Amino acid sequence: MQERTRGYEFSGAEYKLLFEKENMGYVRFRNQKLGIFYLDPSPFLRNPLNIIYVVKIGEIPQKGPS
Repeated sequence: MQERTRGYEFSGAEYKLLFEKENMGYVRFRNQKLGIFYLDPSPFLRNPLNIIYVVKIGEIPQKGPS
């Protein structure tokens, strides 16, 4: 499912999260204590761009939809 090797298209929600809106998705922590995390398009698919977000000032988002 994560590789999409069988030709399935992105779901509508995944498409919107990946290509239409910025800084929106499902939070997956790399290091919660340091505020380092990824934003994935769904709980089942990792972001293919592999962008890392870091919170320096402010609240750290909760795990899950953000």
